[in-house]
Amino acid sequence: MDQEFLRAPERGADAPPAPHSAPPVLAVVGPPTATATACKTLSRMQLDELRGVDVVARETSSSGNPLTEDREVAALLVVQPGDGADLPGLVARIQRELADPLTPVLVRCTEPPNADTANALWNLGVADLQFEQALDDPALAGATAVALRDAARRRALARICSSSARLAIAPTLGEQAALALRLLAEHGFGRGGALFCFQRSSGERRLLAITGSGKFADVDCTPVDHLNDTRLRALIEAALSCGETRFADDLAALHIGSANESYRALIAIALDAPLLPWQRGLLVAFADAVAPAIADRQRSHQLARTQHAMISTLARLAEYKDADTGEHVARVARMTAEIAGHLARSGTCPEAEELVDHIGHASILHDVGKVAIAESVLLKPGALDAEERRAINAHVTIGHEILREAAALAAHGEARLFHLASEIARGHHEKWDGSGYPDGLRGDHIPLSARIVAVVDVYDALVSHRPYKEAWTEERALALIRAESGRHFDPDVVDAFFAVKDRKAGARFIEWTAAMSVGHPDLDRDHQRLIRILNNLGINMELGNRNVVEFILDDLADYAQVHFRREESHLERIGFPDLARHRAIHDAISRRIDDAKWKYFQGFAATLEGELLVFLTTWLNNHILVEDMKYNPDACVPAT
Repeated sequence: MDQEFLRAPERGADAPPAPHSAPPVLAVVGPPTATATACKTLSRMQLDELRGVDVVARETSSSGNPLTEDREVAALLVVQPGDGADLPGLVARIQRELADPLTPVLVRCTEPPNADTANALWNLGVADLQFEQALDDPALAGATAVALRDAARRRALARICSSSARLAIAPTLGEQAALALRLLAEHGFGRGGALFCFQRSSGERRLLAITGSGKFADVDCTPVDHLNDTRLRALIEAALSCGETRFADDLAALHIGSANESYRALIAIALDAPLLPWQRGLLVAFADAVAPAIADRQRSHQLARTQHAMISTLARLAEYKDADTGEHVARVARMTAEIAGHLARSGTCPEAEELVDHIGHASILHDVGKVAIAESVLLKPGALDAEERRAINAHVTIGHEILREAAALAAHGEARLFHLASEIARGHHEKWDGSGYPDGLRGDHIPLSARIVAVVDVYDALVSHRPYKEAWTEERALALIRAESGRHFDPDVVDAFFAVKDRKAGARFIEWTAAMSVGHPDLDRDHQRLIRILNNLGINMELGNRNVVEFILDDLADYAQVHFRREESHLERIGFPDLARHRAIHDAISRRIDDAKWKYFQGFAATLEGELLVFLTTWLNNHILVEDMKYNPDACVPAT
């Protein structure tokens, strides 16, 4: 492997594409006779470093590029009769033409240069100062080979140092991990096989091989303790235990540090041959370059999840005084994101493309202004008088001001979310025909985000129970939405709303039947909600609605927490004898949901699709239809 960085990589699945169709050149610049002698000397030497380059003669010229002919220059030998007094200017000009400070330059003169010339050449980075060495001396080839080797190592180090910047733009851990392995191959390592391993926290027992290359290409979020290679597992464990990179003759485990130990990561590499010390140093430098990019992505991920949790909590507080304790905003957020995704895919509203990433979370805060409205108005069972109507209508301007101020205080990345939320808060009660409030906007003058939320908010309110009304039937609510197209609602948004509804109606994976009932109305409602979640999850995974899937996974986690707590309380109340085992099953399901959320948010969607729906349908079939049928809630005694 000593020459890995000096020869063109072997072509294979993991080898990066060659940057040039022809081998690089070693350009010898100077008078024809001198360059011919030097070229002959270099060409007949069988040094490894010189085998991968073409030795070519180039005459110096006053203009143009005398060297490259659009080919990579591996090294430059400048020869000149006399003491080389004008060499610094020539070398400086050629270096400007090459625009690559890492290209090694050697100089040969027929007479010794004076001190000023020698210093000037040294300051230009000339790689070899044996200025008087004869052009037919075999030592010239040796000096050139050393310069090539040194330049190759410096280039390798420069590429490695750029790895952090390249990894920083990858949006998820999954993409960072795959890119890190590709970069290793570009640097000449790990072409036989490499693994990127990650442990969610130092307290987490499982270390996952989240992606692999070469002979590990089939690895996909596989626990490391499931790997067959016992020596590799031992080296990985040693690196994790001491928090340092570890090497064996044919293996390496690069430890990737985490400043606060919030996670642990490493890259395991199958080596072709034992590494030289300088190659080990390059790999340690690579691990050091990867670490900050991974840390920044994890920090961004945690901040985003925290922000979304805070937004959801704030929205729930705003809704807490209402009859609906928060599920309304979750439903609105999910369907809003689905409609925006449909509009973006269909091309009906090109501006929807800009909304897809944030509109779901922004819509959660559409009624945040209700925090300032008296409960006597919000929860009044009858019709509102004029003063009460003005009070409740004020929630849109109050919410707009709250969120506008939040946007002014937020960092640049988060400001977009709060700007969008303030736009929705103010505009979601505007109407397409201009009869809405607070500004009486008409048609396209209403922001698209608010036009989408308007449809979803009205629909969800209609089919939900409120203190002042009973829930409408689905058919009645849909008839009103259709009737108000072009008056209350944007017709394009209404069409998208029905397209989303029709897709869901035609692609249900699971249907609720009476046979699924466990005889307890609250638990049956919970189980029906789970089926709706499963159907939504399957449809949106199929459509690739990443943002919507995130909402559904959060909804699934919330469902599990609420449902399991309710079910365990009920089982405890009826004296169910198998409660401890039932609770353990709940804990295992909750861990699986948490794992699924982590995988999806970290960019392992393909892995999730292959296992999550299977797990959830198994949960439905085995837990609800088997475990939950073992008791008779109506009789308040365990079933026999």
